[in-house]
Amino acid sequence: MSPLLSCAEGFVFSVVGNKQIGLNSIPCVRGRAHLRLISGIYLLLLTLTAQAASQAQQLFEQAMNAYRNGDYSHALDGFNSAIESGMDAPAVYYNLAVCYYRTGAYAQAQRNFLITARFPAMAAVAYYNLGLVSLKQQDRASALAWLKKSRQASTDARLDYLVTAALSEIEGAGAKSHSAADTSVSNWRGVVFAGVGYDDNVTLDNSDLVLVSQQSATVAELFTNTRGVLSGTEHDGLLFKGSFYADMNDGHNELNIAELDGGLYLADSVGGWRNEYGLSLSHSTLGGDDYLDKAGLVLSTSVPLSETFRLDMRARLRAIRSRDVLYDPLAGTSQDIRVAGNWRPDTVQNFRLQYQLYNNERNDFTTATRFSSYSSIRHRLRAEYGYRITPRYKIRFATEYRLSDYKDDNIEASGEVIRRRDDRIKLLLALDLNWSREILLGVKYEYVNNDSNIARFDYASNRVLASWTALY
Repeated sequence: MSPLLSCAEGFVFSVVGNKQIGLNSIPCVRGRAHLRLISGIYLLLLTLTAQAASQAQQLFEQAMNAYRNGDYSHALDGFNSAIESGMDAPAVYYNLAVCYYRTGAYAQAQRNFLITARFPAMAAVAYYNLGLVSLKQQDRASALAWLKKSRQASTDARLDYLVTAALSEIEGAGAKSHSAADTSVSNWRGVVFAGVGYDDNVTLDNSDLVLVSQQSATVAELFTNTRGVLSGTEHDGLLFKGSFYADMNDGHNELNIAELDGGLYLADSVGGWRNEYGLSLSHSTLGGDDYLDKAGLVLSTSVPLSETFRLDMRARLRAIRSRDVLYDPLAGTSQDIRVAGNWRPDTVQNFRLQYQLYNNERNDFTTATRFSSYSSIRHRLRAEYGYRITPRYKIRFATEYRLSDYKDDNIEASGEVIRRRDDRIKLLLALDLNWSREILLGVKYEYVNNDSNIARFDYASNRVLASWTALY
């Protein structure tokens, strides 16, 4: 299957006011059908709404000049600035989508083509390009659905020609054309995050253990994950997913924790639902020594319920083995269910609301005179909000509440009998800078307060971290 070609070999699509003029040229096709992105440069011919502010219009024209010169980074800044200045016309969203496509940011391209499709005069051509974006994302089923939707919405014979050619090429070439379409797309993607900063009360607090130092230190965080297609496609094939996480400090090495995780997953798509079924294995260290091994069965699914809202769900069962007799009380099983809603009402805002339920069945700690329960039921609710202040800067807020109810009474060294209960609150404020398409710089502040009815688990901490993130 041919690569997607430039706008100069596509259509001239023009709209004057709200009246559709039409598609004014047919691309030359030699041999097999070629799939072309109907590009946004010719949408300069669109007459923008009379209410558009002069500043927004000027930003739009500057962005078009940058686009003509192949400077997609500045074009993206300009189109986003025009939107922030009040422009709400199909031309700006369409051109923004094309720039994102040219820079390989297919998710952002898809989002802006979806916005363009809300304008009736642009719906059919936006659907066509959504089909081509889906091909770049290795989602053949969605590509076919968008192209068929374009054909249903189109009233122009020349657009029908391109849609029919694209459908014929995808359906007719079968597996060969699908493989050829994917040859330029990497089967692997992921993220690398590194951060360094300061914490005024270094603490280990995860689903397994709470350890509080009551002292400050310089801290560092490292996280990386990867996702690759071993066979088939990302949405219908065999995948490998792996991750590594470490949280370290320079004053309390006994709290340094690291975990390596990897697994195989089968992916499929049914009726708009994208499902993954997997088996994962992980190994962790604490203070540089072996800590816990975990084997997990995972089922996750995701479905878009509208153009702006997506629902994600995951269920996971883990068997936990200790690697040191000191941690035998933590051995056992855990189950968790997570449900999250993701809402992007426009190009500058995003919301995420997540609920997670944990059920831990651990060995617990028992002596002749003491008992400590490590088996708990935990409820975690997290809300996140992101706002793009400018095309390059984004601010993020998050708040999280976690309630931990332990299943058995503790018998303390003093002889006191008490059922442990923890209430933890997290607050986060972060500022991100898009240094480039692949590099993100950031600074974040995180406040944590854990209120327990057993005093040794009480703590509050403040952490400030400067970070670097790379996408691949």
